[in-house]
Amino acid sequence: MRISLYTQISPRLETFFLEEWIEHHLMIGVDKIHLYNNGFMSVDRKFGTSTTWGKKPYMNYFLEYTDVEIMNTLQDIVSSFKDQVSLVSWRTGIECGENNRMDCQRVGWKHCVKRNPSDWWIHIDPDEYILSKKYLNLKEFLSTQNTNKYSAFTMRQRLFELRDIERSTRSLTRCSSELEGVGKFRNKTLICNDIKCFHFHRPEPKHGLVKIVDPDDLMYHHHRGSWCNKCSLKKIKERSKTELNETDDSMIQFLKKHGHTHKKNMN
Repeated sequence: MRISLYTQISPRLETFFLEEWIEHHLMIGVDKIHLYNNGFMSVDRKFGTSTTWGKKPYMNYFLEYTDVEIMNTLQDIVSSFKDQVSLVSWRTGIECGENNRMDCQRVGWKHCVKRNPSDWWIHIDPDEYILSKKYLNLKEFLSTQNTNKYSAFTMRQRLFELRDIERSTRSLTRCSSELEGVGKFRNKTLICNDIKCFHFHRPEPKHGLVKIVDPDDLMYHHHRGSWCNKCSLKKIKERSKTELNETDDSMIQFLKKHGHTHKKNMN
């Protein structure tokens, strides 16, 4: 059984957080991670074109580093994982023929699946971490499922505080009380290779049914910080005090089951 992961990255947003994220998803049973690099300019039909992404202006874009320095760091991370991680240049309007980042994300996933053999796929972002309270990894989970009947398994999410370069993302425990994911845009799906619809959150298989997974079986932590587009970092932190008012250490417990501990991110 081979499981592959596709994601589109913006190097300034993701590079200094990628190593921990890659280690985590290899640990939970992903065999190959495909990184599609959307480049150093964000081209968005709604938020315009800029070095920073208008949807998340509050994020750290590490502007103290040059593009070359960011790219060298990214290449070093990818090389350290050898054949388990690939990096594809997928800039809007260049390698990707679409004219905005969201369409490039969707078309990139289809491009990736068509060119890389795998039994199962997951499309998940670098600020999202899959875990299970019941199983050690995705393969153990799939071994307990009726995959003749179900060809896709949709996971719910919990919203967590923003990533911090000074801390391990997996050590962050402040979160929302609500478990998201019943709606169309707040879930991700583990799906068989036979994909009919390449939707970011709810892709559809050509054959078989889609199962909504019990959160104890599989879920994911999303380190977005708040559902507040175009907010300042100060506003995000203010809202987080009321929106993210619970504590969840399930990721730390999950790591302990694997004999791992979280470690401080280094830049």
